[in-house]
Amino acid sequence: AAVSLDGFLAEVDDGLGFLDDVAEAGSSYEQFYAGVDALLMGRRTFEVARSVPDWPYAGRPCVVVTSQGVSDLPDGVTLDDGADLGALVDRLRGFGRVWVVGGGVLVRALLAANLVDELDLTVTPHVLGDGVSLWGSGTGRHRLALLDVSEPGAAAVRLRYRVEPR
Repeated sequence: AAVSLDGFLAEVDDGLGFLDDVAEAGSSYEQFYAGVDALLMGRRTFEVARSVPDWPYAGRPCVVVTSQGVSDLPDGVTLDDGADLGALVDRLRGFGRVWVVGGGVLVRALLAANLVDELDLTVTPHVLGDGVSLWGSGTGRHRLALLDVSEPGAAAVRLRYRVEPR
């Protein structure tokens, strides 16, 4: 995930303008995305991603966790109600490396269920003060092991952590 320094994935209106300068910082995202085999996202993140003219995740299987019906799904996108996150994650892991795209609520539920192996965060040089939070209550306590720190550019810092088993 790309987050502001204070842990927000998006602005109050779901805006992502604070990521513009980081997006122009180089090839860090392209290198990361090349290693992604399947995607998992919540409905709110899906709606934001679907609002761009071309579906940005074409060619990779994607599951949207939602309790609401969604019409006109892009190719490769399916829906799941999230009732059994363990089975869903196991199914997606059959494709290889799974990326949870955005979705603070979904990330927190996956962490609480011990279904996250690694956190890969690009922390941007912005303090938003309010917005869509990555963190919140309900995840429980987790010990992380630092795997890597890098500077993708634009004064951002990329932090990779392994989530230690509980």
